[in-house]
Amino acid sequence: DSDDAGDFALNMMMQKALDADGKRLFQDGEKAVLKNAVEASVLQDIQLAMLSSGAENKVEEAKADLKS
Repeated sequence: DSDDAGDFALNMMMQKALDADGKRLFQDGEKAVLKNAVEASVLQDIQLAMLSSGAENKVEEAKADLKS
């Protein structure tokens, strides 16, 4: 079900979104607020950007490991 996938992605985004100090940007109770205040397409764009960034960072880490 697409709602389940959307909820899963939103939960992951909330848990993985960190500020510069490594602290979570969103608390567990803010899920409903995000779903109601932010369009689903915007949340999806953020989630895709986070996934892309994570994959890019892993590639950069792997390249750095190869050099060392």
